[in-house]
Amino acid sequence: MNRPVFDAHCDTLGLLSDGIDLNSQQTEVTLSGVRQYPKWTQVFAIWLEAEAMDIDKQYRALYERYIQKTTEFHSVLTKRDLQATSPLKSILGVEGGDILKGDISRLQTLFDQGVRLMTLTWNTPNELGDTNKTVRSPSGLSPFGKEVVRHMNRLGMAVDVSHLSDRGFWDTIRVTTKPVLASHSNARGVCQHPRNVTDAMFLAIKRTGGGVGINLYPPFLGEAADIQTAIAHILHFLSLGGEDHVGLGMDLDGTGGRLPGGFSTCKDTKALFDALQQAGVSEEIITKIAYTNMERMFAKILPA
Repeated sequence: MNRPVFDAHCDTLGLLSDGIDLNSQQTEVTLSGVRQYPKWTQVFAIWLEAEAMDIDKQYRALYERYIQKTTEFHSVLTKRDLQATSPLKSILGVEGGDILKGDISRLQTLFDQGVRLMTLTWNTPNELGDTNKTVRSPSGLSPFGKEVVRHMNRLGMAVDVSHLSDRGFWDTIRVTTKPVLASHSNARGVCQHPRNVTDAMFLAIKRTGGGVGINLYPPFLGEAADIQTAIAHILHFLSLGGEDHVGLGMDLDGTGGRLPGGFSTCKDTKALFDALQQAGVSEEIITKIAYTNMERMFAKILPA
């Protein structure tokens, strides 16, 4: 049985070019793959590597790819758009607050261009704060980072804490008035990787009304990762009362081709649901994990 899917993170835009599109079968997210499901909502991330080249140039190139290469998807800008009849929907995200260059007015520009999620940091610290990979002193969110979170709340943009340092995470929780997402992170209680969230973090995210999207990158899952390893992370969050706060953030096209055994492209998402069913998870909860949890969370965040 193929269920609707809402995936909170992919890096597919970075692989698209003049010769590669979602029909080319050269990416892990493909039109033929997502069309195997009754509905598919995809958050497409504009990933920014601040140290590689001009960040505005990177953003413009990937933004144009989003506009040109995802025309089969209905773009979600408002709560109402989530209810559109189109079976394929897209949400534009930015991975890295570096794009703001310390200027809060640039957040409004992103919003006007359709961005509805921002991952506050990637692996490199920026004006907003530090990361789980590089912790600065003083650590956590900067005053500017806190201002950005407040303004994202006001605009209706999802605040994504994946990649943020632990102290930055707790600063975000103290500042936010809207649900917080860890769009592509797993359970540190299953795999002790700093990219994953602790039980206390998950419970804090839950209290905001937000949630966590399960990431399929093997180092964040654990040794000899396969589909059952991913299921172990989901079951861990469910054991914390998270049935309304766990979804998918599979990080497809962002893992350098490294995916758990038994999973190769978006078409294999069904295998996750089959494994949950075999683990005794109810149909109601599987549907929540597959689609409705993320849809509900975004409905609480997006503008009317």
